[in-house]
Order: sequence, then C-alpha cells, then structure tokens
Amino acid sequence: MRPDSDEEGHAAYGFPPGLPVSQAAPGTNLLVSGPSGGGAHEVALNLLASAGRRECVLLLSADISGRALLQRLDDSPWPVTRSMLGIVDCTGTDDHEEERFTTHGDPIDGPGDLAAIEIEFSLLYEKLAAREPTGVRIGLLSLSSLLADAPHREVTRFVHLLTGRIIATDDLGVFVVDSSRVAPGTVAALSHFCDRHVRVRSDDDRLEISVDADSESESWTPVDYDVAVEEWLDGPATR
Repeated sequence: MRPDSDEEGHAAYGFPPGLPVSQAAPGTNLLVSGPSGGGAHEVALNLLASAGRRECVLLLSADISGRALLQRLDDSPWPVTRSMLGIVDCTGTDDHEEERFTTHGDPIDGPGDLAAIEIEFSLLYEKLAAREPTGVRIGLLSLSSLLADAPHREVTRFVHLLTGRIIATDDLGVFVVDSSRVAPGTVAALSHFCDRHVRVRSDDDRLEISVDADSESESWTPVDYDVAVEEWLDGPATR
C-alpha cells in the first residue's frame, strides 16, 4: 500500500481506502488523539497494520499486553506478517510470570521504564532492519500510559528522540494520546514533535477524523468503513 514514490525515490506510506488520511512521505510522524472510547487507538492501528508487503511494523504496547495487541492485529482487515512484526510489551508484569508476552521482544517491567523501552526498541528495530524492509511503521500505544508512569520531561525527551530517529531512517511514526487522560496543553505540546495531527471522535457510533485543523476550524470527515471500538486499557479481560 505504498503506491507512489517521492522525488527522492522513496515510496510514500499509504493508508486504507476509506480512512481520510492522505499518504505520508518517508520520515513522517503522526499524532493520533481522541478521548477514551472515541476510536483513536483503532484508527492508529489501521494506519500501522495497512503496511505494504515489504514493510515492517514495530509496536510499543503500553495500554494492553503484547498478546492482546497481537490478537487485535490478527483480527484486523490487514493482518501483519509475523516475520515482519515486532512488539515490545511495556505494560508490566502479568499475574503469572510465565504468561508474559515474549513472542516478538523482551517485555518491559512498566511504561515508566523509558530507558529499558529505548534499549528493547533499538534491539528489535535492528532485527527487523536485517530483513531489509522498504520501511518500518513504528507505533506507540500510547503516550498517555507513559505520561501516567514517568515524568513529563522524560517522556518529552523520549518522544523527541524517537521522532528524530524516524525522520533520520525514513520510517513512519504513529503516536497515540488519549486526550481525556492528559491536559489539552500536553496534547498540543506533543503535536509539535509530529508533522500531522489526526484527531478522532465518535459521532452517532461512527468515527470521524480531522487532520491538521485547529480547534476553531476543525472539519470532520467520516471513516468510510466500520471500525469496532474496543477497550484499550489493560484489565483482567486482556492481561
């Protein structure tokens, strides 16, 4: 789903038909925001899972366990080939240690351990890069959980580091933030690290998207296919 190339010869990152987000040039970072249950996570997952055949997908999962995230990928209209997928489970220790998700990368003890997340991300990225993909779609689900467990300054530094790396490697970054869990000023500050801001809301059980519009002149476009909105904070049903 990367149909065209830019003037430098790099293919653009394409997205699903019916999702009103135009294709992104290599090195683009997207912030996807919306309130809890409003569909922001689902939109972000669609942006990530619609990878082309030779693209890799690397996900940092801080809201639900890696195992639960893998199941949602498998259930999506665009399931990702396992050999082209990496997941870092950042949610913390499960009730039973043997149940920790280690299929695609070593788990992290919690979303506040940013140093460990950086290390595991780098190791897993190098493994995926060895497959010589045409690009890597990198998703962080979500910044809200990181902010709940780590100092704001450290999360800001981590986002700055990760977005800069994505720009340098011509990859695609998709960062999710739950706008009902953080202050509006925090969302605005995080958007400065990204090239485009994708706002998502649910209106009469239908998802709508506004891209790169300020709060006074937002123009909302409906998503042209059904997207099932699910719970995205880990609990007994998903751990």
